[in-house]
Amino acid sequence: MNDLFRAFNISASGMYAQRVRMNVIASNLANYESYRANGEPFRKLEVVFQALEDPKKSIKGRGARKGGGNPTIQRAL
Repeated sequence: MNDLFRAFNISASGMYAQRVRMNVIASNLANYESYRANGEPFRKLEVVFQALEDPKKSIKGRGARKGGGNPTIQRAL
C-alpha cells in the first residue's frame, strides 16, 4: 500500500512542477510589453527544476523554483 501512495506522491510532484511552469509562461506572455517602475523592460521568468532532499525523512523529492529576480517558490514533495 505504501508503494501506491508513493506513486501518487510522484505524480503530484510532476503535476505541481508543470503547474508552476504554466503559471510562469502565462506571466511572461502577459507582461512581455510592460516596464518596471524604474523604466527597465520586463525580464522573463524561468523555471528551474532541481532535486530536493528532505533530511528529516531521508527521502529525495523534487522541487521547483522561479528564477528571474522574483521570490523563490520551493516545495519538497
